[in-house]
Amino acid sequence: MFNISDEKCAFNVMYKLNDEAVINGRGILFYKRKLAKIAAEKINSNYDFISGIPNTGDFYAKLIKDFTKIPYAKTFRKTISKRTLKEKVLERVTFYRTNLEYVATYPLESKILLIDEAVFTGVTVESLYNFALEKLNKNFDFLILSPRVTLTCPWGHVNSVERVDDNFYRKKSKIIHIKVEEFHEVFPPSNFCSLCFTG
Repeated sequence: MFNISDEKCAFNVMYKLNDEAVINGRGILFYKRKLAKIAAEKINSNYDFISGIPNTGDFYAKLIKDFTKIPYAKTFRKTISKRTLKEKVLERVTFYRTNLEYVATYPLESKILLIDEAVFTGVTVESLYNFALEKLNKNFDFLILSPRVTLTCPWGHVNSVERVDDNFYRKKSKIIHIKVEEFHEVFPPSNFCSLCFTG
């Protein structure tokens, strides 16, 4: 049966594979930095801080900080030692809410951009937004370093499809996604599978 290896899966490259991996003759950090640079170009200078959703989003936030010069801020007081798609969603949401403490010390009017690599079920984004707004009186925007997930992967790399409602944010917050053509600048279809993001 035809299969897509981890090295050919764009999602695996941006999220799962370790930083020592070499793909198509280039170290994996080449792809991650290129993706961060494209993401940085989508950000205006109106944000006071950028931060990341642990752990991968935090890694990208620090890269993006170097391209934008917007200050990086630690939003969560600790990170998850192992975060995988197989973890129970409720456990991750509980972790985020429990550890979303540093942001409470930022000035009330601070405009904060949270970075993550992808949105799968939408539970994390919606939960963080609701909790920060209702409990901390803060408002987040989100920058997602991939297009919308449109298909469940037939090879099992991505098992959930995004279901974030466009109207959920009530125009108080927004999600900025990398566009498909931008994603293909980093992960060209000739070398990588991005079926889950592009349909």
